[in-house]
Amino acid sequence: MDPPAVAGLPLAVTTGVAMGVLTTFYGLEGDVEPLVWTGVSVAWILLFLSRGGLRHPVTALAKRMAFTGVFTGLIQWFNYDTYRASNPWYEAEAAGYAEAGSHWVALAQIGGGVGIGAVWGALTGLALLGAQRVTGIGPKSKKA
Repeated sequence: MDPPAVAGLPLAVTTGVAMGVLTTFYGLEGDVEPLVWTGVSVAWILLFLSRGGLRHPVTALAKRMAFTGVFTGLIQWFNYDTYRASNPWYEAEAAGYAEAGSHWVALAQIGGGVGIGAVWGALTGLALLGAQRVTGIGPKSKKA
């Protein structure tokens, strides 16, 4: 049985804050960041498998990762000058948002985090669904 939706929030918040701090204060190049998110996804899959799986892994993880994106984006937005300094490979894009104004920076960082998080979460959910089917771990669907 899926834990209540709120049960996944501490994991989503913790992951979002950690990734926000990592990407803002350390910086991850464009080819490295997807690898880090893949590691996060594998960790989430193993965690949920160890807890008995999820009934609706695709939607559950899409929601949780979208929420993770909110916190990642918030930290990047609140510390945008540091984010720009730590991620010089995004400078052309970042300068355009900064020129357009703070609301565009917020939209880019938070909206991008939510959108990318939802898509990445759905992909992670598909991987979890496959792992649940292969291992036999996970809630069984109730069929009439």
